Amino acid sequence: MAGLLLGFFVYSLTSYLYIDELSRGGLVRDIPRKIVWFFRDPLPNAMNFFSLSPSHWFLPDGVPFVDRLHRAVNIAIAGGLFLFVLVGLGLYFQGTFKQRLWKLGVAVSLLPLSYVPQLVAFHRSAVYRGLLSLTSLLVVYMVLALQGYARRWRALSSLRVNIVIGSIALACALLATYNTHTYFVVPQVREFETLRAQLVSEDLTSARSIYLIRPNWRDTLAPLVRYDEFGARSSTSWAARSMVFFLLREIAPEQVHLPVTIVSADDPLEPPPDSLVVDMRTGRRFSSSKIPCSDDACRFQLLKAGVGQAQPALENVAVVLAE
Repeated sequence: MAGLLLGFFVYSLTSYLYIDELSRGGLVRDIPRKIVWFFRDPLPNAMNFFSLSPSHWFLPDGVPFVDRLHRAVNIAIAGGLFLFVLVGLGLYFQGTFKQRLWKLGVAVSLLPLSYVPQLVAFHRSAVYRGLLSLTSLLVVYMVLALQGYARRWRALSSLRVNIVIGSIALACALLATYNTHTYFVVPQVREFETLRAQLVSEDLTSARSIYLIRPNWRDTLAPLVRYDEFGARSSTSWAARSMVFFLLREIAPEQVHLPVTIVSADDPLEPPPDSLVVDMRTGRRFSSSKIPCSDDACRFQLLKAGVGQAQPALENVAVVLAE
């Protein structure tokens, strides 16, 4: 504990001296608002064992009711499961009514305690990588609740309850496999092959630099985006430069020294002359007809989603992967 406190003191002192604001490094200031946020975002996310909804910034502009609808559905599912777990725990605990109520209160108080590191932090982001302890505790409560219902109704034998628990575990494992394949593996492979196709379609020996246009968070190759985890593209983050260097070592090792300029999708697009423009946005086109560069540097290929082969070249136009 002393080491943790000393580390936090050194971190806070360094942040105060050299950094103006750290959303993930400061302590919470508005405690009531953080408590409301816990019941509005992290707890519903943890209770939705099988439901993924798109983040609000991924939804189309002008349709806020869609965001409210997804949030309402998540809260409804979480509320129903939470009530189911509470009743089941009440049936599982033994003793008098007062003793059961006390045990139930202790069990409920463990939920925010398992999420303390995120609750005391200044930021408010209910990402799934921070829900490990909270979700694990809820899974244990779910199993105990099923045992409680089995005690209340004799028709639910221990064997049947074990079959139900095993079936749920198998369904969750299959769902996890599907989510991993759909929201991580397939989009990452398609994104990597798209970048590879754009690099191999041009003569890298004539390029003096690589100008990569990163996609924004909405340019996903998955069915939806959830925070910066499910459906998020690697090229939207710091990994874009590493992806380019990795492919250069494979495609043209002698060109691995080429400088790589990374720009965001919303930044002004001004690639330097004789640069190879790599556009990673989805369904968008970047016209280079007004840029003073040679024909070799401005000749790009039309790419299709998930296809690592180039179609006939389009003069002075860079086209990214289209759905």
